[in-house]
Amino acid sequence: MDLLPNITQAESLDVAAALVGLLNGLLATEKNATGKAHAEAASLEAMKAFIIRNLHDPELSATTLTKTFHCSRAKIYRIFAEEDGVASFIRKRRLMGCYDDLSRSHKKPGAVQEVAERWGFLDPFHFSRLFKRAYGVAPSDILGSGPPTSPRQETTSDENGGVMHNWVRNAIEASRQKEEK
Repeated sequence: MDLLPNITQAESLDVAAALVGLLNGLLATEKNATGKAHAEAASLEAMKAFIIRNLHDPELSATTLTKTFHCSRAKIYRIFAEEDGVASFIRKRRLMGCYDDLSRSHKKPGAVQEVAERWGFLDPFHFSRLFKRAYGVAPSDILGSGPPTSPRQETTSDENGGVMHNWVRNAIEASRQKEEK
């Protein structure tokens, strides 16, 4: 929200138009292509925020999202397609959390398993394979290594100040790009 005071009048009109489009997409009884795209983008952001808040739950899955958001598995798979699927999104976020925690943890017996379980990985061997595939090192090699140095994936809107903040930032950027053309 800190971007709003610094936008131009033209940008504010584009932000307002984008907000109206988003609301129309969410409230429309007949789904047109634009409304559907806005609704799916809003659903994706809400689902990502929910996932990030619940990464510790080992049962977190597409089924959890279908129940929480009252939508079909097909819709979830469709809107997470650019994230390589919902399971991939969950796994990547959990592994990032594990990497961060492991690097800050003290070397002690059971520390790797403790961190893995805290992030929803109940099978230590499966966790170790996934971690090594993602980062090229065993989890125990990261244990106590200090602040994370691994290349992290881009943060989600929830980690970056909230869904609305991210949405406004994207609307302003789109407006600026439109002005440049």
